[in-house]
Amino acid sequence: MLPASAPASGGHAVFWIDQIPVTDADPHVTWYGDSKTFLYQDILDDRKSTPSVFRFRPGEQLPKLYLFGCSRPLLAPTGDAVVCVGVDTLEPGQARDLESRQPVGMEDLKTGDFHWVAPLRTWVPNHAGWSPDGNRIALIGYAIDSTATATRRLYIHSRITRANTIVDLAGDDRRPDRDHSQDIAAWSPDGNWIAVAKLGPRFGEPNNKGGVWIVTKSGQGNTLLVPTEGVWRGNPIWTGPKTFLIGDQEPAPGLDRLYWLVEIAG
Repeated sequence: MLPASAPASGGHAVFWIDQIPVTDADPHVTWYGDSKTFLYQDILDDRKSTPSVFRFRPGEQLPKLYLFGCSRPLLAPTGDAVVCVGVDTLEPGQARDLESRQPVGMEDLKTGDFHWVAPLRTWVPNHAGWSPDGNRIALIGYAIDSTATATRRLYIHSRITRANTIVDLAGDDRRPDRDHSQDIAAWSPDGNWIAVAKLGPRFGEPNNKGGVWIVTKSGQGNTLLVPTEGVWRGNPIWTGPKTFLIGDQEPAPGLDRLYWLVEIAG
């Protein structure tokens, strides 16, 4: 069965759709603006592992195959476009190359036009990514050079021009592991800023206090904000056009976690 949650008056309505057998542990449900129709990922059948995107609409007896060979769909907030990952390579491997094996595609739901967001090759987060007006999508990717050194990048793709702006996030030069939870590009409510969490410190990195990259919507003026005290972990949560919350490191059992309110100057 597929659990689904849609906006409802006074909160959210949660219900089970028992006629949809889902094999994928994380179907990456993404909703249309009508709060009734949604897309989700699953394999095409139990004998093949090819990921595909299906659409469920009330009144239809069975889900409809929507995009073959794609995963992690993400609808634009305007409901007129969707992006998805062409090949699933999140699982680590000796020859993994995130930028050459994982293209992102975009489809205009009104015209039916589909194009690869080339040469962008990254992965689509389950939240954020799209600008509030639905004209841009911001995604995180990793360039792997001949020395196997990873360069973390922010890609900003324009639906209007189909051009990509690439912003290197210097200082995040390492291969990602299984945890991609910080690979989220979060837009400010007014669509003027993009916030990306710096990869958190690992064991043996006492000087890494975390941080948040702030980039303008055009990809200019990327700035790394770092804490003056404490350690920033997790993803920023926008609370206004120029303010966001970021959590401190996980506290000891029984203690409350601290959150910092950060304001952007300028």
